[in-house]
Amino acid sequence: MRESHTPTLNLSHMTNLEWYVAYTYPKFEKRVSEAISRMGVQSFLPLQVSVRQWSDRKKKVELPLFPNYVFAYTSVQMLAELRLIDGIARFISFGGRFATATNAEIQTIKGLLSQKLPIQREDFSFRIGDLVQINDGPLQGMKGKLIQRNGKNRFVAQIDSIQQALSVEIPSNYLQVLTSSTTSAPSS
Repeated sequence: MRESHTPTLNLSHMTNLEWYVAYTYPKFEKRVSEAISRMGVQSFLPLQVSVRQWSDRKKKVELPLFPNYVFAYTSVQMLAELRLIDGIARFISFGGRFATATNAEIQTIKGLLSQKLPIQREDFSFRIGDLVQINDGPLQGMKGKLIQRNGKNRFVAQIDSIQQALSVEIPSNYLQVLTSSTTSAPSS
């Protein structure tokens, strides 16, 4: 592990801001998010409350929705300085380009978390279903894919920039099909 270091930055020249994705060492997400914020850069660490059972008690704890990931709203020029923060292993890249999350993806994550519904992280390689829009309830207007798990409909929001997906159980009468899937699930 590197020596603890939180650089200070001159942020006056930052332009072309995007949500870059830092990959942290295990259990460093909160420290990294706080260090990014102390540098004057907006950070986003999606957390959800989970109940953990110890031998003598239950406790509510906030856990990262995406373990080892922290989002930083900054310019590509600042990544080298941010990389010096203790706990950041690297910034995610695909094909030689730094991964960025869109504002729409960040708003989708925030929207799902704000509803306090039980969220389950999904493998990105789920079966492609219908593209749907939620037309009723607190998530009205969101678009995503529909999957089924244990016979229940789940609305999936893909976060392409980090190849992750979130799902929430949703009544089918809240959904409208926007684009029908080209592949159909086998009947059972």
